Amino acid sequence: MRSKRAKAYRKAMHFYQQTFGFHEPYQVLISPDLVLAAVEKKVDIKQTVQDTLQGQVKFYITYCGICDVRKESEFKAQAISVSKTFEKRHCMHKEPVPGTQCIEELIGDSNKNNYCVAAQSNELRAKLRGIAGVPVLHMQRDIVILERMAQAAKETSEKQLKRKLSVSEAEKKLLRVMKKKSIEEKLALKKNKPRKLKKAKGPNPLSIKKQTKKQQSKTSESSTPSSTSTSTSKSNPKLKSEPNAPPIATPKEESSLAGTKHPHPQSDEAPSKPQNCTVTDPANADQTKHKRKRKRSRSKKSESTAETS
Repeated sequence: MRSKRAKAYRKAMHFYQQTFGFHEPYQVLISPDLVLAAVEKKVDIKQTVQDTLQGQVKFYITYCGICDVRKESEFKAQAISVSKTFEKRHCMHKEPVPGTQCIEELIGDSNKNNYCVAAQSNELRAKLRGIAGVPVLHMQRDIVILERMAQAAKETSEKQLKRKLSVSEAEKKLLRVMKKKSIEEKLALKKNKPRKLKKAKGPNPLSIKKQTKKQQSKTSESSTPSSTSTSTSKSNPKLKSEPNAPPIATPKEESSLAGTKHPHPQSDEAPSKPQNCTVTDPANADQTKHKRKRKRSRSKKSESTAETS
């Protein structure tokens, strides 16, 4: 037997084991047609069937089949000797019936006993293909061949898979009860828990208007004198003991007040402007200094030249 064919037969029997509950030793019903064909071709039925199924096998033949084998034929004696090696399967027929009909009635609509059928008649094989879970064997030349799985077997396997994967009615009822219990437990926990009082938090920063530039400048101006006063108070601790002391001017205020002249405290009149007071720029003042230096240097040179002459 070729390796590919043996692998296919192994897969087929594994499929029948999983879906329909077949197990070793496999029960094989043999029809009288196949016995006569094996005797004509001088084939050992037991060995060839075991090679195809790749496992232990039990061979059965019905009383109706034995009656068919005993009919007159060229290989009558040899066929009877071969049929005696098989176990006898009791059937419900009081009078003998054709062997193919007897096998068909034994299998029925569902093949409860998980029989494998070895037959040569095309009519019997065509009927068995419509029944799910019936492995069919037949002889071709000198080899026993296992036929492909019928469409009915594939459909039943798909249905079984759906049943296994789907939720049953009993499981659905349990799920409903579990859901109700979980909902009740959650409600009980909510009732027993004390409610937390919500405290007032700060305003939402997105709902507050942004400060304008004028408001920011005012806040910065109001914050600067307070900071200066605190710094002076820390540096001069005497101010704390003298509440009526005049405020101390900061270094910036002193620099601004240095150029201005305050009026006399006793006179109420406004201060008079100085008469010969000219305002000069720092650049002009530098130029006048340089001119004076040049004049002095020229005068010294002229004196030195006069003395030498």
